[in-house]
Amino acid sequence: MLVLATTFVLAAIAKLRDRVSFERVLVAVVGRSAARPLSFAVPVGELALAAALIAGVRPRAVALLTLAVLVAFSWALMRLRGRPRQAPCNCFGSNASDPAAGLVRNAALGALAAVLVLAPHGGAAWSHPPAELVAAATLALGAACAWHLAGALAPVRRADRR
Repeated sequence: MLVLATTFVLAAIAKLRDRVSFERVLVAVVGRSAARPLSFAVPVGELALAAALIAGVRPRAVALLTLAVLVAFSWALMRLRGRPRQAPCNCFGSNASDPAAGLVRNAALGALAAVLVLAPHGGAAWSHPPAELVAAATLALGAACAWHLAGALAPVRRADRR
């Protein structure tokens, strides 16, 4: 639950920090007329989803919604794969430009959401023992750092292959 929530918070912050780039991505996926309102609505929705995950509000329903959002994001990434020069992903800011990596990330997050659908967690995050929360938060932040490090190192790996 915390891994999903942290991912959505980080993604929302990146989109809000660079709305112009995110809007460009949305133009390529859904067209110009829907791009501007969605450039604000998507990150706000991600933040709301993260809050619902943490608060433990209707855990199975929120997990299903999380799964649906990840499917929608994966659909958008598939559309972007056909147009890499037109609009890079920028899902987590300017470093994230590979839709294939985003699909792998969404599959892993989708698996976590599916686990929550099948076995919803018990209540709000703060109702769990502090040691469990610290461990989960450490895992979530470590996963986010590893993902960002991999994105930062991707240009170096591509340069080495040339």
